[in-house]
Amino acid sequence: AFACCLSGRPVVIRGLPVLLPALLVINSAAAASLTLHILYLNSTSCTMIQGASASEEERAGGARDEPALNADDQTGACSSDCAVESKNTLQAVPTVEDMIEAVHRGDKDELQRLLAAGGQVNWVDDYGSTPLHCACFKCQPDCAEVLLKANALLHVTDMDGTPLHSACFHDSTACVQLLLAAKAAVNQTNSRDGETALHRACINGRDGIAKMLIDAGADASMLYRDKTPLQWAVERGKKNCQAVLQEEEKLAWARKLEA
Repeated sequence: AFACCLSGRPVVIRGLPVLLPALLVINSAAAASLTLHILYLNSTSCTMIQGASASEEERAGGARDEPALNADDQTGACSSDCAVESKNTLQAVPTVEDMIEAVHRGDKDELQRLLAAGGQVNWVDDYGSTPLHCACFKCQPDCAEVLLKANALLHVTDMDGTPLHSACFHDSTACVQLLLAAKAAVNQTNSRDGETALHRACINGRDGIAKMLIDAGADASMLYRDKTPLQWAVERGKKNCQAVLQEEEKLAWARKLEA
């Protein structure tokens, strides 16, 4: 056995034969070198031991520490969750397309829900049509009634005219009744060429609607492309409308004579 000193003092090695006593002196430089080697070995050993411990933990199925949440994710919600929530929020806002689709299906309950969710009753689509135009065009009186109760405008014109024009074209008698009851302007023309609802009804042979319009005060003398409603009915061969208009002319003359 032997003992060593790193301070530069002699180191006596015991247990050797008496004839060969020796002193081993380790100077300061040698001591420093030895110290560095010892530290290096200790550091390496520690690193290896720590690495082995981590590997053993993984092999044993131990849980690893997860990365910390980002500053924006302190609640624990990931960015993808936020994106989905944002998308759902945007989708919850009704559009004019949503409302028109509900009208096309005749789904008045969905239409009411969209209005309650912030849908605007007088929104217009790319063609200038409001949901009320579409309700009259598709002969959906229940939806038209919902829209009228929500204060839908009656005088808005799209490419073909007012909602009353649309109702006359598609023979939507119930919608015409609703519009007239709401005081729609019966003699309002479209924005292109002066066509009235009565012209539209007579051109398309809607004699029942023509009678309703006349009773509501439609002017049978107004011109559309230089023709009256009666002239259009004659030209298109709409005899029922022709009869309605001729009867109206007789009554008009009688009223003038009485006056």
